[in-house]
Amino acid sequence: MPSLASHPSTDLVKLLLFGPSGVGKTGALATLAEAGYRLFIFDFDNGLDILMDPSILKPEFRKNVYYKLFQDKATPVGNMLMPQATAWKLFMTNLADWKEEGKSLGGFKTWTEKDVIVIDSVTLASDCAFNEALGMGGRLGQRPQIQDYGAAMDSLQSLFELLYSEHVKCNVIVTSHLVMAVDEFSGGVRKAVASVLGNKLAPKLPRYFNNMVAIEKTGIGTNVKRRMHTSGTANLDLKVSKPSVVPAVMEPDLAKLFSLLKGESVPAAPVTTTQAKA
Repeated sequence: MPSLASHPSTDLVKLLLFGPSGVGKTGALATLAEAGYRLFIFDFDNGLDILMDPSILKPEFRKNVYYKLFQDKATPVGNMLMPQATAWKLFMTNLADWKEEGKSLGGFKTWTEKDVIVIDSVTLASDCAFNEALGMGGRLGQRPQIQDYGAAMDSLQSLFELLYSEHVKCNVIVTSHLVMAVDEFSGGVRKAVASVLGNKLAPKLPRYFNNMVAIEKTGIGTNVKRRMHTSGTANLDLKVSKPSVVPAVMEPDLAKLFSLLKGESVPAAPVTTTQAKA
């Protein structure tokens, strides 16, 4: 049996980023673009406008950010709206081979440690996976059956297994909204978990991410403050791969977090009450 001295550690960051809408998850991506990372954003939320604000992302770094929108647009059919169920298949195609104006920019097999796959967010990506399952079963616009939920969750779990695997040699960030659920392993205590399809998949997500952090927003108006939590609480499980160098609470700077996790920087100072707006 090998010792820890021969453990194949990696500098890649596989991160699950929690937070409600508007808390600053997408805006925090700007720090990575400004640090020289190339971002490939698979946008299911249609919420990238914040990155066009020059106070969030300096215009000269926009060239480091590529994005594509994945949504199942609905079309009127009789008295109802029918989703097209094309987004999930298109998403998987672009994950394997991202093209811009007919030119391939690579995919998950060729992207490197200076590239970042961003899925924003898995909450709405789940809806697209479910529509894909309904379409495959010929039940779009109809009452779903139990096997449709199972097929969609299988697709999502296969995605997480892929992103976690050694075949993906780039960094990964998956954003997620939160939902309260009963934790069966802690005597029925209610916990905040990833908002993803079904109630059986969310508890499995931590096995696919070495790092799980949450962004919090407090205050209103000009007094808004944002901070990032990296240590778990009684009702929210969080973790980082290097807790000895990553503060439990810090500014929502993903580039600084990446630097700490990769051993490229001294520990960041904990967030203070005078923390600047993200």
